Amino acid sequence: MSIPDKSDWPSTPDGTTDWEVLFEDLETGLIPLVTATKTPEELKQLANSIIRAVFKRKRDMSIITKVSTFLDTLVPEDADPRRFPTMQAGVKQMMRKVKDDRIKKAAEFVEKKKKQKQSNKKVNRRANPVIDFFRQSNLAKAVLVLSVAAMIPLGIFLGSPERTTGGGDVLEHIRWIDDYVFHHLPQKTWELQSVKKSKDTEIAISILITDPDHIDAINSMKRMARVALLNQVCPDEKSGIRDILDQGWNLWVVLKSPDDLLTGGTCHYED
Repeated sequence: MSIPDKSDWPSTPDGTTDWEVLFEDLETGLIPLVTATKTPEELKQLANSIIRAVFKRKRDMSIITKVSTFLDTLVPEDADPRRFPTMQAGVKQMMRKVKDDRIKKAAEFVEKKKKQKQSNKKVNRRANPVIDFFRQSNLAKAVLVLSVAAMIPLGIFLGSPERTTGGGDVLEHIRWIDDYVFHHLPQKTWELQSVKKSKDTEIAISILITDPDHIDAINSMKRMARVALLNQVCPDEKSGIRDILDQGWNLWVVLKSPDDLLTGGTCHYED
């Protein structure tokens, strides 16, 4: 009884996760998995796994804690097997509340994107030839594309601008950057690992790349070609990032594999 890998989760035409299908599909849905459990122990283990799969970001830890506490009450360690149908119904009800919350947040995100488009602030993350190399089967062509891309303005430079101190609420800055980057990753298999203050005036964005083909392709590139990829992670200048930059902060982006640092650089924006 396994939860589908996140890369296999269904999506809607607007690009968000199709939470209704993910939870309710009769063959692969999460709630039918709950229905198929046979014991309180199996039910609790599955419910915890689902919650941790849905809420994977650091800022979701409080949600995980609350749900885990609820599960401990609903399905205690010494649960009476005769109460299993009641416990199972309670878990299913909880899962549907989670589903409804995810659907609501996805709708809010889509509406926000529409408003950005209307005000000419929509970010196009798919039409850049730098990322097209991942869709090429010929690695030599991929390297050529990136080499050409490295000759044009990248929006990235390797040095850090000299600042005095970063202003404003850094935690609020981090939350905004985390939310933006999470929703604008250029590849579905790339994972936002962390966003945190790394220096007095610097906020670091760490991206984990686990796809072996992506890792091999990046490792085969020259340094400047690798740096071109970072531009796909930096928040677009029209996104609102300027408010943070104007308070003295700069952004550092790191692309990592599970075993090694692939490349890193600073997001640069025109003055």
